[in-house]
Amino acid sequence: MNDMLFIIISGIVAIIILLANYLYIKRVTKKPFLAARKDILLRLAYELGRGKTLTLIHVQSIIDEILLKNGLKLGAISPNEAIEDLVREIIPSLPFEEAEKEELARSLCELNSKGK
Repeated sequence: MNDMLFIIISGIVAIIILLANYLYIKRVTKKPFLAARKDILLRLAYELGRGKTLTLIHVQSIIDEILLKNGLKLGAISPNEAIEDLVREIIPSLPFEEAEKEELARSLCELNSKGK
């Protein structure tokens, strides 16, 4: 009886240790991806702030550069995802007039639709 209880408890402990390792690894590997995504958004916002018109090729080159810098595989973030994030998260916080923000969002949405 004690041997059976010992085996069950040992199995449960082993499963808990494996699960903890899996969750830790998953969390650690997600950090570079989130950091890269944030860097991409900031870089695209900077380019917009300088008055540059973004093209899909320009957006893709920025994404590829930052993904390589963070050691992530190319294609992990598509230009369409980056543009959608830019419109959703960055455009509302820019210090522009509402009309300028709407025009910028519209042009980015048009660029996004070309990429699909």
